Amino acid sequence: MEYNLPAADRYFKWLALFLPISSFLLIPSVQGTTIGYFLAFFLFVFVAMFKGVRSKFYIDFIKLSLVFGFITVAAQWILGARSYVSLDGLRLVDETLYPVMMRSSMITQSIYLIPCFLLMVFVKNFYNEKWDKYAFRGAILISIYGIYEFLYFFVFKDNGDFISNRTFGDGSHEGSLFQTYTVAGMALQRIKSLTGEPSMFALTILPFWIYSMHLKRKFLSIFFFIVLALSNSTTAFLGIGMYILLYIRYNFQSVFKMYFVVLFGFIGCMFIGFNKIILFFQTNFGAKLSAQNVSGAERTMYMQQHLEYFMDMPFMSKLFGLGFGYARSTDFFSTILVNTGIIGTLLFTLLFLYPVFKLGYSDKEIGLKCSLIVLYVAMMISVPEFSYLSIWLFLGISYYYVDKAKRKQREEEKEREKRILDFYINKGKVS
Repeated sequence: MEYNLPAADRYFKWLALFLPISSFLLIPSVQGTTIGYFLAFFLFVFVAMFKGVRSKFYIDFIKLSLVFGFITVAAQWILGARSYVSLDGLRLVDETLYPVMMRSSMITQSIYLIPCFLLMVFVKNFYNEKWDKYAFRGAILISIYGIYEFLYFFVFKDNGDFISNRTFGDGSHEGSLFQTYTVAGMALQRIKSLTGEPSMFALTILPFWIYSMHLKRKFLSIFFFIVLALSNSTTAFLGIGMYILLYIRYNFQSVFKMYFVVLFGFIGCMFIGFNKIILFFQTNFGAKLSAQNVSGAERTMYMQQHLEYFMDMPFMSKLFGLGFGYARSTDFFSTILVNTGIIGTLLFTLLFLYPVFKLGYSDKEIGLKCSLIVLYVAMMISVPEFSYLSIWLFLGISYYYVDKAKRKQREEEKEREKRILDFYINKGKVS
Protein backbone atom coordinates (compact mmCIF):
# COMPACT_ATOMS: atom_id res chain seq x y z
CA MET A 1 0.00 0.00 0.00
CA GLU A 2 1.06 3.61 -0.55
CA TYR A 3 1.37 5.69 2.60
CA ASN A 4 0.50 9.37 2.74
CA LEU A 5 3.67 10.54 4.49
CA PRO A 6 4.54 14.14 3.49
CA ALA A 7 7.70 14.10 5.62
CA ALA A 8 9.05 11.06 3.75
CA ASP A 9 8.16 12.70 0.43
CA ARG A 10 10.08 15.86 1.35
CA TYR A 11 13.06 13.86 2.53
CA PHE A 12 13.20 11.91 -0.71
CA LYS A 13 13.12 15.18 -2.70
CA TRP A 14 16.43 16.22 -1.17
CA LEU A 15 17.91 12.73 -1.19
CA ALA A 16 17.12 12.29 -4.90
CA LEU A 17 18.80 15.60 -5.73
CA PHE A 18 22.17 14.62 -4.25
CA LEU A 19 21.94 10.85 -4.68
CA PRO A 20 24.03 10.52 -7.93
CA ILE A 21 26.87 12.86 -6.83
CA SER A 22 29.98 10.89 -5.86
CA SER A 23 32.97 13.20 -6.48
CA PHE A 24 32.13 15.90 -3.91
CA LEU A 25 32.79 15.25 -0.21
CA LEU A 26 31.51 17.26 2.74
CA ILE A 27 34.72 16.32 4.56
CA PRO A 28 37.41 16.13 1.83
CA SER A 29 39.80 14.10 4.00
CA VAL A 30 37.18 11.40 4.73
CA GLN A 31 36.13 9.10 1.88
CA GLY A 32 32.43 8.36 1.63
CA THR A 33 31.20 11.64 3.09
CA THR A 34 29.06 12.53 0.09
CA ILE A 35 25.80 14.37 0.70
CA GLY A 36 23.85 11.37 -0.60
CA TYR A 37 25.57 9.00 1.85
CA PHE A 38 24.91 11.34 4.78
CA LEU A 39 21.22 11.58 3.90
CA ALA A 40 21.01 7.80 3.37
CA PHE A 41 22.76 7.07 6.71
CA PHE A 42 20.33 9.36 8.53
CA LEU A 43 17.41 7.28 7.23
CA PHE A 44 18.09 4.84 10.07
CA VAL A 45 17.02 7.53 12.56
CA PHE A 46 14.53 9.37 10.32
CA VAL A 47 12.31 6.32 9.77
CA ALA A 48 11.81 5.90 13.54
CA MET A 49 9.14 8.64 13.44
CA PHE A 50 6.80 6.55 11.26
CA LYS A 51 5.06 4.08 13.56
CA GLY A 52 2.97 2.35 10.92
CA VAL A 53 5.75 1.16 8.65
CA ARG A 54 9.05 1.50 10.50
CA SER A 55 9.07 -2.11 11.76
CA LYS A 56 9.05 -3.49 8.21
CA PHE A 57 11.84 -1.07 7.24
CA TYR A 58 14.08 -2.22 10.09
CA ILE A 59 13.26 -5.90 9.52
CA ASP A 60 14.22 -5.63 5.83
CA PHE A 61 17.46 -3.85 6.74
CA ILE A 62 18.32 -6.49 9.37
CA LYS A 63 17.63 -9.32 6.89
CA LEU A 64 20.03 -7.84 4.31
CA SER A 65 22.65 -7.16 6.99
CA LEU A 66 22.43 -10.69 8.40
CA VAL A 67 22.90 -12.31 4.99
CA PHE A 68 25.88 -10.07 4.29
CA GLY A 69 27.28 -10.62 7.80
CA PHE A 70 26.97 -14.42 7.49
CA ILE A 71 28.98 -14.49 4.25
CA THR A 72 31.64 -12.16 5.69
CA VAL A 73 32.01 -14.06 8.97
CA ALA A 74 32.13 -17.42 7.14
CA ALA A 75 34.86 -16.11 4.81
CA GLN A 76 36.95 -14.87 7.75
CA TRP A 77 36.46 -18.09 9.70
CA ILE A 78 37.64 -20.13 6.70
CA LEU A 79 40.67 -17.86 6.26
CA GLY A 80 41.57 -18.38 9.90
CA ALA A 81 41.39 -22.16 9.48
CA ARG A 82 43.79 -22.16 6.51
CA SER A 83 47.45 -22.74 7.27
CA TYR A 84 48.75 -20.25 4.70
CA VAL A 85 47.03 -17.54 2.66
CA SER A 86 48.76 -15.41 0.02
CA LEU A 87 47.17 -12.33 -1.54
CA ASP A 88 49.77 -12.09 -4.31
CA GLY A 89 48.24 -11.72 -7.76
CA LEU A 90 45.26 -9.68 -6.58
CA ARG A 91 44.52 -6.02 -7.21
CA LEU A 92 43.81 -5.10 -3.60
CA VAL A 93 41.76 -2.20 -2.30
CA ASP A 94 44.43 -1.73 0.38
CA GLU A 95 47.72 -2.35 -1.43
CA THR A 96 49.54 -3.80 1.60
CA LEU A 97 49.60 -7.62 1.76
CA TYR A 98 49.18 -7.87 5.54
CA PRO A 99 47.21 -8.51 7.63
CA VAL A 100 45.33 -11.25 5.81
CA MET A 101 42.37 -11.38 8.22
CA MET A 102 40.17 -8.43 9.25
CA ARG A 103 41.71 -6.05 6.76
CA SER A 104 40.84 -2.36 7.12
CA SER A 105 39.47 -2.34 3.56
CA MET A 106 36.91 -4.98 4.56
CA ILE A 107 35.59 -2.64 7.25
CA THR A 108 35.55 0.52 5.11
CA GLN A 109 34.03 -1.17 2.06
CA SER A 110 31.37 -2.80 4.24
CA ILE A 111 30.46 0.61 5.68
CA TYR A 112 29.75 1.82 2.12
CA LEU A 113 27.06 -0.86 1.89
CA ILE A 114 25.09 0.45 4.89
CA PRO A 115 23.63 3.55 3.16
CA CYS A 116 22.94 1.40 0.08
CA PHE A 117 20.89 -1.08 2.12
CA LEU A 118 19.13 1.76 3.96
CA LEU A 119 18.19 3.53 0.72
CA MET A 120 16.90 0.34 -0.87
CA VAL A 121 14.63 -0.64 2.03
CA PHE A 122 13.48 2.98 2.48
CA VAL A 123 12.33 3.18 -1.14
CA LYS A 124 10.88 -0.35 -0.99
CA ASN A 125 8.69 0.53 1.99
CA PHE A 126 7.91 4.24 1.52
CA TYR A 127 7.79 4.72 -2.26
CA ASN A 128 4.70 6.14 -3.93
CA GLU A 129 3.93 7.25 -7.48
CA LYS A 130 4.67 10.90 -6.69
CA TRP A 131 8.34 10.06 -6.22
CA ASP A 132 8.84 9.50 -9.94
CA LYS A 133 8.90 13.24 -10.62
CA TYR A 134 11.55 13.69 -7.90
CA ALA A 135 13.72 10.70 -8.84
CA PHE A 136 15.15 12.39 -11.96
CA ARG A 137 16.32 15.59 -10.26
CA GLY A 138 19.78 14.40 -9.30
CA ALA A 139 20.34 12.79 -12.72
CA ILE A 140 19.29 16.05 -14.41
CA LEU A 141 21.63 18.03 -12.14
CA ILE A 142 24.74 15.99 -12.91
CA SER A 143 23.83 15.86 -16.61
CA ILE A 144 23.58 19.65 -16.81
CA TYR A 145 26.91 19.96 -15.00
CA GLY A 146 28.39 17.45 -17.45
CA ILE A 147 27.18 19.55 -20.39
CA TYR A 148 28.75 22.60 -18.76
CA GLU A 149 32.11 20.77 -18.45
CA PHE A 150 31.87 19.62 -22.05
CA LEU A 151 31.22 23.16 -23.35
CA TYR A 152 33.87 24.70 -21.06
CA PHE A 153 36.52 22.39 -22.49
CA PHE A 154 35.24 22.97 -26.03
CA VAL A 155 35.80 26.73 -25.61
CA PHE A 156 38.80 26.99 -23.24
CA LYS A 157 40.50 23.58 -23.74
CA ASP A 158 40.77 23.09 -19.99
CA ASN A 159 39.04 21.19 -17.19
CA GLY A 160 36.11 23.27 -15.96
CA ASP A 161 35.21 21.12 -12.95
CA PHE A 162 35.22 23.42 -9.90
CA ILE A 163 33.09 21.27 -7.57
CA SER A 164 34.77 17.84 -7.36
CA ASN A 165 37.10 17.62 -4.36
CA ARG A 166 37.50 13.88 -3.89
CA THR A 167 41.05 12.53 -3.91
CA PHE A 168 42.71 9.19 -3.15
CA GLY A 169 45.96 8.12 -1.58
CA ASP A 170 48.06 11.08 -0.49
CA GLY A 171 45.81 13.50 -2.36
CA SER A 172 47.70 13.23 -5.65
CA HIS A 173 45.03 11.06 -7.32
CA GLU A 174 41.85 12.94 -8.19
CA GLY A 175 38.56 11.20 -7.53
CA SER A 176 37.01 12.51 -10.76
CA LEU A 177 38.98 11.51 -13.86
CA PHE A 178 39.41 14.09 -16.64
CA GLN A 179 39.56 12.45 -20.10
CA THR A 180 39.36 13.66 -23.69
CA TYR A 181 38.95 12.09 -27.13
CA THR A 182 39.31 13.27 -30.72
CA VAL A 183 36.65 13.38 -33.44
CA ALA A 184 37.66 14.55 -36.93
CA GLY A 185 40.76 16.22 -35.49
CA MET A 186 38.75 18.06 -32.81
CA ALA A 187 39.47 17.39 -29.12
CA LEU A 188 36.39 16.87 -26.95
CA GLN A 189 35.95 16.08 -23.27
CA ARG A 190 34.28 12.85 -22.23
CA ILE A 191 31.41 13.75 -19.91
CA LYS A 192 31.96 12.44 -16.40
CA SER A 193 30.32 15.25 -14.38
CA LEU A 194 30.32 14.75 -10.59
CA THR A 195 31.17 11.04 -10.73
CA GLY A 196 34.47 9.17 -10.79
CA GLU A 197 34.91 8.81 -14.55
CA PRO A 198 32.87 8.60 -17.79
CA SER A 199 32.01 4.90 -17.33
CA MET A 200 30.68 5.62 -13.83
CA PHE A 201 28.66 8.54 -15.19
CA ALA A 202 27.20 6.18 -17.80
CA LEU A 203 26.37 3.57 -15.14
CA THR A 204 24.56 6.28 -13.15
CA ILE A 205 22.54 7.73 -16.04
CA LEU A 206 21.60 4.53 -17.88
CA PRO A 207 18.75 3.44 -15.55
CA PHE A 208 17.33 6.99 -15.47
CA TRP A 209 17.38 7.08 -19.27
CA ILE A 210 15.58 3.73 -19.53
CA TYR A 211 13.07 4.69 -16.83
CA SER A 212 12.32 8.04 -18.51
CA MET A 213 11.62 6.19 -21.77
CA HIS A 214 9.00 4.03 -20.07
CA LEU A 215 7.42 6.94 -18.21
CA LYS A 216 6.96 8.68 -21.59
CA ARG A 217 9.25 11.56 -20.61
CA LYS A 218 10.37 12.17 -24.20
CA PHE A 219 12.44 15.33 -23.77
CA LEU A 220 14.19 13.91 -20.72
CA SER A 221 14.97 10.60 -22.43
CA ILE A 222 16.48 12.45 -25.42
CA PHE A 223 18.55 14.62 -23.06
CA PHE A 224 19.89 11.59 -21.16
CA PHE A 225 20.66 9.80 -24.43
CA ILE A 226 22.73 12.79 -25.61
CA VAL A 227 24.82 12.97 -22.44
CA LEU A 228 25.36 9.19 -22.54
CA ALA A 229 26.68 9.50 -26.09
CA LEU A 230 28.91 12.44 -25.11
CA SER A 231 30.47 10.35 -22.34
CA ASN A 232 31.98 8.24 -25.17
CA SER A 233 31.98 5.36 -22.72
CA THR A 234 31.95 1.67 -23.58
CA THR A 235 29.58 1.23 -20.65
CA ALA A 236 27.14 3.70 -22.23
CA PHE A 237 27.24 2.01 -25.66
CA LEU A 238 26.95 -1.44 -24.05
CA GLY A 239 23.94 -0.31 -22.01
CA ILE A 240 22.22 1.33 -24.99
CA GLY A 241 22.76 -1.76 -27.15
CA MET A 242 21.47 -4.06 -24.43
CA TYR A 243 18.39 -1.93 -23.90
CA ILE A 244 17.56 -2.03 -27.62
CA LEU A 245 17.67 -5.85 -27.51
CA LEU A 246 15.56 -5.91 -24.35
CA TYR A 247 13.08 -3.48 -25.87
CA ILE A 248 12.66 -5.83 -28.84
CA ARG A 249 12.29 -8.77 -26.45
CA TYR A 250 9.53 -7.16 -24.38
CA ASN A 251 7.71 -5.18 -27.06
CA PHE A 252 7.82 -7.45 -30.12
CA GLN A 253 6.52 -10.77 -28.87
CA SER A 254 5.58 -12.24 -32.24
CA VAL A 255 8.20 -13.62 -34.59
CA PHE A 256 6.79 -11.52 -37.44
CA LYS A 257 7.31 -8.29 -35.54
CA MET A 258 10.86 -9.28 -34.59
CA TYR A 259 11.72 -10.10 -38.21
CA PHE A 260 10.25 -6.72 -39.18
CA VAL A 261 12.51 -4.91 -36.71
CA VAL A 262 15.60 -6.82 -37.89
CA LEU A 263 14.75 -6.06 -41.53
CA PHE A 264 14.23 -2.38 -40.71
CA GLY A 265 17.60 -2.28 -38.93
CA PHE A 266 19.32 -3.99 -41.87
CA ILE A 267 17.91 -1.43 -44.33
CA GLY A 268 19.05 1.38 -42.01
CA CYS A 269 22.58 -0.07 -41.91
CA MET A 270 22.64 -0.18 -45.72
CA PHE A 271 21.84 3.53 -45.88
CA ILE A 272 24.48 4.44 -43.27
CA GLY A 273 27.11 2.08 -44.63
CA PHE A 274 28.23 -1.15 -43.01
CA ASN A 275 31.90 -0.11 -43.16
CA LYS A 276 31.18 3.03 -41.11
CA ILE A 277 29.22 1.09 -38.52
CA ILE A 278 31.90 -1.59 -38.17
CA LEU A 279 34.60 1.08 -37.85
CA PHE A 280 32.58 2.86 -35.14
CA PHE A 281 32.21 -0.29 -33.03
CA GLN A 282 35.85 -1.28 -33.54
CA THR A 283 37.00 2.16 -32.40
CA ASN A 284 34.63 2.76 -29.52
CA PHE A 285 33.57 -0.66 -28.33
CA GLY A 286 35.33 -3.68 -29.75
CA ALA A 287 38.85 -2.44 -29.08
CA LYS A 288 38.23 -2.10 -25.36
CA LEU A 289 36.55 -5.45 -24.89
CA SER A 290 39.09 -7.29 -27.06
CA ALA A 291 42.09 -5.63 -25.34
CA GLN A 292 43.35 -3.75 -28.43
CA ASN A 293 44.11 -0.65 -26.36
CA VAL A 294 45.69 0.02 -22.97
CA SER A 295 42.39 0.25 -21.09
CA GLY A 296 41.10 -2.98 -22.60
CA ALA A 297 44.39 -4.78 -22.01
CA GLU A 298 44.39 -3.79 -18.34
CA ARG A 299 40.79 -4.87 -17.87
CA THR A 300 41.47 -8.27 -19.43
CA MET A 301 44.67 -8.74 -17.43
CA TYR A 302 43.06 -7.95 -14.07
CA MET A 303 40.06 -10.17 -14.79
CA GLN A 304 42.31 -13.09 -15.77
CA GLN A 305 44.47 -12.63 -12.67
CA HIS A 306 41.49 -12.63 -10.35
CA LEU A 307 39.83 -15.60 -12.03
CA GLU A 308 43.08 -17.57 -11.89
CA TYR A 309 43.44 -16.71 -8.19
CA PHE A 310 39.85 -17.87 -7.59
CA MET A 311 40.45 -21.18 -9.37
CA ASP A 312 43.46 -21.86 -7.09
CA MET A 313 41.48 -21.18 -3.89
CA PRO A 314 40.42 -24.11 -1.64
CA PHE A 315 36.86 -25.34 -2.07
CA MET A 316 35.42 -23.66 1.04
CA SER A 317 37.04 -20.34 0.14
CA LYS A 318 35.57 -20.73 -3.34
CA LEU A 319 32.16 -20.86 -1.69
CA PHE A 320 32.53 -17.79 0.59
CA GLY A 321 35.53 -15.90 -0.80
CA LEU A 322 38.23 -14.03 1.10
CA GLY A 323 36.04 -11.32 2.58
CA PHE A 324 34.13 -8.34 1.27
CA GLY A 325 36.33 -5.42 0.23
CA TYR A 326 39.59 -7.34 -0.21
CA ALA A 327 40.12 -7.23 -3.99
CA ARG A 328 38.94 -4.76 -6.61
CA SER A 329 39.30 -5.69 -10.25
CA THR A 330 38.12 -3.51 -13.16
CA ASP A 331 35.00 -5.69 -13.45
CA PHE A 332 32.59 -6.60 -10.68
CA PHE A 333 32.28 -10.28 -11.63
CA SER A 334 35.83 -11.31 -10.76
CA THR A 335 35.81 -8.82 -7.85
CA ILE A 336 32.75 -10.24 -6.10
CA LEU A 337 33.74 -13.82 -6.96
CA VAL A 338 37.07 -13.49 -5.11
CA ASN A 339 35.59 -11.43 -2.25
CA THR A 340 32.36 -13.31 -1.52
CA GLY A 341 32.75 -16.57 -3.42
CA ILE A 342 30.14 -18.50 -5.38
CA ILE A 343 27.45 -18.06 -2.72
CA GLY A 344 27.89 -14.28 -2.49
CA THR A 345 27.92 -13.94 -6.28
CA LEU A 346 24.74 -16.01 -6.64
CA LEU A 347 22.95 -14.00 -3.92
CA PHE A 348 23.94 -10.70 -5.52
CA THR A 349 22.70 -12.01 -8.87
CA LEU A 350 19.44 -13.14 -7.28
CA LEU A 351 18.97 -9.66 -5.79
CA PHE A 352 18.81 -8.25 -9.33
CA LEU A 353 17.11 -11.09 -11.18
CA TYR A 354 14.32 -11.89 -8.70
CA PRO A 355 12.39 -8.68 -9.57
CA VAL A 356 13.04 -9.28 -13.27
CA PHE A 357 11.06 -12.54 -13.06
CA LYS A 358 8.47 -11.31 -10.56
CA LEU A 359 7.56 -7.90 -12.01
CA GLY A 360 4.59 -7.65 -14.37
CA TYR A 361 4.38 -6.41 -17.93
CA SER A 362 3.13 -2.85 -17.53
CA ASP A 363 5.27 -0.31 -19.36
CA LYS A 364 6.74 0.95 -16.10
CA GLU A 365 7.58 -2.52 -14.80
CA ILE A 366 9.24 -3.45 -18.09
CA GLY A 367 11.35 -0.29 -17.72
CA LEU A 368 12.42 -1.42 -14.26
CA LYS A 369 13.26 -4.91 -15.57
CA CYS A 370 15.40 -3.46 -18.34
CA SER A 371 17.11 -1.06 -15.91
CA LEU A 372 18.10 -3.87 -13.54
CA ILE A 373 19.40 -6.12 -16.33
CA VAL A 374 21.46 -3.31 -17.89
CA LEU A 375 22.85 -2.26 -14.48
CA TYR A 376 23.77 -5.83 -13.57
CA VAL A 377 25.55 -6.63 -16.84
CA ALA A 378 27.34 -3.25 -17.00
CA MET A 379 28.64 -3.73 -13.46
CA MET A 380 29.76 -7.30 -14.04
CA ILE A 381 31.60 -6.47 -17.26
CA SER A 382 33.04 -2.99 -16.90
CA VAL A 383 32.26 -0.96 -13.73
CA PRO A 384 32.85 -2.52 -10.29
CA GLU A 385 30.88 0.18 -8.44
CA PHE A 386 28.54 -1.57 -6.03
CA SER A 387 27.96 1.50 -3.83
CA TYR A 388 26.48 3.98 -6.32
CA LEU A 389 23.17 4.95 -4.72
CA SER A 390 21.35 5.13 -8.06
CA ILE A 391 21.71 1.33 -8.34
CA TRP A 392 19.97 0.78 -5.00
CA LEU A 393 17.28 3.34 -5.81
CA PHE A 394 16.09 1.24 -8.74
CA LEU A 395 16.36 -1.96 -6.73
CA GLY A 396 14.13 -0.35 -4.09
CA ILE A 397 11.50 0.75 -6.62
CA SER A 398 11.52 -2.71 -8.22
CA TYR A 399 11.01 -4.51 -4.91
CA TYR A 400 8.20 -2.10 -4.03
CA TYR A 401 6.30 -3.27 -7.13
CA VAL A 402 7.12 -6.92 -6.39
CA ASP A 403 5.61 -6.49 -2.90
CA LYS A 404 2.63 -4.64 -4.36
CA ALA A 405 1.93 -7.57 -6.71
CA LYS A 406 2.17 -10.02 -3.78
CA ARG A 407 -0.27 -7.95 -1.71
CA LYS A 408 -2.69 -7.81 -4.63
CA GLN A 409 -2.46 -11.58 -5.11
CA ARG A 410 -3.13 -12.21 -1.40
CA GLU A 411 -6.15 -9.89 -1.48
CA GLU A 412 -7.53 -11.67 -4.54
CA GLU A 413 -7.07 -15.05 -2.85
CA LYS A 414 -8.89 -13.83 0.26
CA GLU A 415 -11.70 -12.42 -1.87
CA ARG A 416 -11.97 -15.73 -3.76
CA GLU A 417 -12.06 -17.71 -0.50
CA LYS A 418 -14.74 -15.34 0.83
CA ARG A 419 -16.89 -15.84 -2.28
CA ILE A 420 -16.57 -19.64 -2.00
CA LEU A 421 -17.47 -19.51 1.69
CA ASP A 422 -20.48 -17.26 1.02
CA PHE A 423 -21.62 -19.65 -1.73
CA TYR A 424 -21.66 -22.68 0.58
CA ILE A 425 -23.32 -20.70 3.40
CA ASN A 426 -26.08 -19.49 1.06
CA LYS A 427 -26.46 -23.00 -0.40
CA GLY A 428 -26.93 -24.36 3.08
CA LYS A 429 -29.62 -21.81 3.84
CA VAL A 430 -31.50 -22.68 0.64
CA SER A 431 -31.43 -26.37 1.47
